[in-house]
Amino acid sequence: MTTSRTGSWDEMPGPLKFALWTIFGVGIFTALAFLLGWVVQFLWNSTVAEMFGWPEITYWQAIGVFLLAKLLFGFGMGSGKSSEKKDGKPTSEEVALGAATPAGEPELATQAAATEMVGEDLSSLPDDEAFRAFWDAEGREAWNAFRRDRDG
Repeated sequence: MTTSRTGSWDEMPGPLKFALWTIFGVGIFTALAFLLGWVVQFLWNSTVAEMFGWPEITYWQAIGVFLLAKLLFGFGMGSGKSSEKKDGKPTSEEVALGAATPAGEPELATQAAATEMVGEDLSSLPDDEAFRAFWDAEGREAWNAFRRDRDG
């Protein structure tokens, strides 16, 4: 004989489940925020205040320090470089360094291959006009001076 419980989770209407999950999520977020503030305060007061003789901070100052650090150093969503390249094509710097190559082009794998390119025509490289102008004005001369100094 099976008994069914009335009011079980599966029998609840969808909007009530959503409301309960929302309340649960807000509660967890609030608890983590308070815990995070306490952790930042504890770490500051036990390390920075003791090591450098700086004043100890309050809980709300710790929250402010944390928010300031997040504003200055980012919110942990990655480096941002991958999200900037929406077309998936590598930049000219990545191609030149061998980190990535556009489809169908050979990879620049070694320093020897990079050195061999110095004397060649640079028009085939996927750079902009500003780089070509810089290379013609200063880059080639500086690179050759570097190679002379390195080679002895």
